[in-house]
Amino acid sequence: MKKTYWKTVDEVIGQSNIVIYVIDARFPRESRNRDVDGIIRRKRKKIIYAITKYDMIRGKKLELDGTMKPFCMVSAKDFHGINKLKGMIIGIGKKINIPKPRVCVVGYPNIGKSSLINAMKGKGSTGTSSEPGFTKGKQYIALRHFLLIDTPGVIPREEKDTPKHLLISGVSSNAKEPDLAAIRLMQQLPGVVEEYFEVQVQGNKEAALAEIALKKRLLSKGGEPDIERTAKMILNLYQNGKLN
Repeated sequence: MKKTYWKTVDEVIGQSNIVIYVIDARFPRESRNRDVDGIIRRKRKKIIYAITKYDMIRGKKLELDGTMKPFCMVSAKDFHGINKLKGMIIGIGKKINIPKPRVCVVGYPNIGKSSLINAMKGKGSTGTSSEPGFTKGKQYIALRHFLLIDTPGVIPREEKDTPKHLLISGVSSNAKEPDLAAIRLMQQLPGVVEEYFEVQVQGNKEAALAEIALKKRLLSKGGEPDIERTAKMILNLYQNGKLN
């Protein structure tokens, strides 16, 4: 992640009165960003954890870190929790005696920050994309009771291109080791991927990936199963809520 992105995030958090920290409901602990945590602690900002993509985990147990308080379960897809989140922001603004607080939205790339902002505004105002890092700089969105600031998604410096990053943030065209992320996903969702593609569930996940590749005709030039393309397909399906 470019240093200029980190500089922007640092500046925006510093200028804001409240931080909306977007967390993926499917990976609440993993989507905590250590570097962002450090900036928020250092600047002693008021914080609300927006646990997004709630529509993808309904009926499932959610285990939140005890330090994620206060939090609000939200879904930009069906507007669940949006009014509650707005109310929490307004309430904090009143407590700190700021009539129209500046509220920044932070989190991993492609975790749903811009979609959440669009839902809060009520109509599309910021761009969204499936490509990680789409928001290149801060964007300001004026609402009636507060000013929202969208920031570029940032990845902890030591985590670039790790399987964890691919699971949380999505897959770009130049992603490294998507197969490891897909295997990790298959281990966390036993049998789900295999059932979706109607292939045999087996302990060897690499073999399962190869079987899926053959079934979907994802082959390399030599006619061998293209594991990388297959893994990216699986991860994209997961990011779009097709595998849960």
